Amino acid sequence: MANAIGRDHLDPGRQPNGIPSAVGSLPPVAQEEVIPERDPFEPREPLPVYGLDETVPASAQQQVEQQPEASGALVDVVRTAICIEPRQGKLHVFMPPMNTLEEYVALIHHVEMTTRTLSMPVVIEGYEPPKDHRLQKFLITPDPGVIEVNIHPAKNWPELVNNTETLYQAAHECRLGTEKFMLDGRHTGTGGGNHITLGGSTPADSPFLRRPDLLRSFVNYWQHHPGLSYLFSGMFIGPTSQAPRADEGRDEALYELEIAFQNFPEGEVDQLG
Repeated sequence: MANAIGRDHLDPGRQPNGIPSAVGSLPPVAQEEVIPERDPFEPREPLPVYGLDETVPASAQQQVEQQPEASGALVDVVRTAICIEPRQGKLHVFMPPMNTLEEYVALIHHVEMTTRTLSMPVVIEGYEPPKDHRLQKFLITPDPGVIEVNIHPAKNWPELVNNTETLYQAAHECRLGTEKFMLDGRHTGTGGGNHITLGGSTPADSPFLRRPDLLRSFVNYWQHHPGLSYLFSGMFIGPTSQAPRADEGRDEALYELEIAFQNFPEGEVDQLG
């Protein structure tokens, strides 16, 4: 903004410096530049372990070099870039979108070594790492009236119990509760949804992908026993609730569900096409 003597001053922003990037002015992506996504059923090698030195392990370098490349002549255009901004005594690093987890981890390693040399704390911003079962994470999201926490998958029931108890204890130490009560004293959920997701740590390990008929049987049994739905429901049921039954929505929902069930393959399948 200009002042009285005609000079312009650049006010510091509050958002990461990678957000206002002029990506709209880049040339369109040609077909030969598109790198296909990795097959979710493709086996993954263990992630490399980086030491305190500045060298990248040979195994990690080999994994990065073996990533699929686009065929044909590529246009010489920089489409992704890492943005670095020193701000308030910290080094803010805006991570670009990346295709593989190996590339993301290698870049994080170089950032850590740089900040170690500079003796400056680092704040990672920007795009999330590529989805990969070798990377466990949990998400903390502020919601109206609650803080929603999505934790990483558990391989068995004792591990799920331990994750839940650890989360509840951490919330208690922060003076947060995992339950709430209405004005008349009735106990109710916190409003975060209380979802439980069933599946596997990898697509190949998911019983519903390996045995689609198992998913059909599971949904069919649940549909024929309405008491199961109402046992796990809260105060609100029906089509406007968070988890409506198939027969509580549109009239043709059951008809469409029947058609879908007829197209489910029988037995175990290698992968879905």
